[in-house]
Amino acid sequence: MFLAFTGCRRSEGAMLEWRNVHLEDDPAQCWWHIEDPKNKNPISLPLSGQAVAVLRARQTANDQSPVKSKYVFPSSSKAGHVMDTRAPLERFAATINMDRLSAHDLRRTFVTLGVKACRLDIAKLELLTNHVPQSVTTKHYLETSDLRDYHQEVQAIGDYEVPDPRADNARHNLCELLVVAFVAVLCGATSCAEMAAFGRAKEHVFRGFLKLKHAIPSHDTFSTVFRLIDPKALDAAFGRVLAGIAALLGDGALVLPLIRASAERIVELVELVAELRDRVAELEAK
Repeated sequence: MFLAFTGCRRSEGAMLEWRNVHLEDDPAQCWWHIEDPKNKNPISLPLSGQAVAVLRARQTANDQSPVKSKYVFPSSSKAGHVMDTRAPLERFAATINMDRLSAHDLRRTFVTLGVKACRLDIAKLELLTNHVPQSVTTKHYLETSDLRDYHQEVQAIGDYEVPDPRADNARHNLCELLVVAFVAVLCGATSCAEMAAFGRAKEHVFRGFLKLKHAIPSHDTFSTVFRLIDPKALDAAFGRVLAGIAALLGDGALVLPLIRASAERIVELVELVAELRDRVAELEAK
């Protein structure tokens, strides 16, 4: 998750030491430092709120461990820190039905979201991933070693959500609607009608963490949203949710079946959304 939220190289994340992590109450003031990067350009970088959450979870784990480590991501290896991420990433890829997943894929995802989803300037993303700048202007006139002022950019990537395809006057909050759908699908719902029925039955539970200003959406609302929404963006968003769950719970024998079952249910939901969009396209063609 840290690689996905920062776009750093595997070795840069693996060798990160606590003395190079600076956490404050305000996420906008949090940053980290890479002492010896591949391109020999030591750099200070901002942290998104999501990256800060990962680091605070690691900090708590380190504080509770009987053996304290100077590394953020320690291991029992001779080096004392994580050396090879291939095995856990391969296990997780299998869990969420991906052919493969590498540390570099997470780095590319950071850049792809920045360019295509958040419309960030490619020159800024080159700097944030500590690439050697390609343009003469960037190389010679921009600050390349202290990018702590770029918090807004990394936060935009961390906050990226599924684009809302509805008009601005839509009644129901998209995020809340997707949460209800997500939980309903995990509990066995297979249609928009079942999502709405589940939401109404468990409305008192959802109100414990959702505002639900206009109550639970109707089945027609679920259907309308899923006909319009981008299934690829939805798939990516739910993938991040499952990755977050896996990061929090670990990859033990008891957790993997849970994550795998959740992933299978989400795949079914995304397929339903894609099917609805195809049907609408067919009707419009006629």
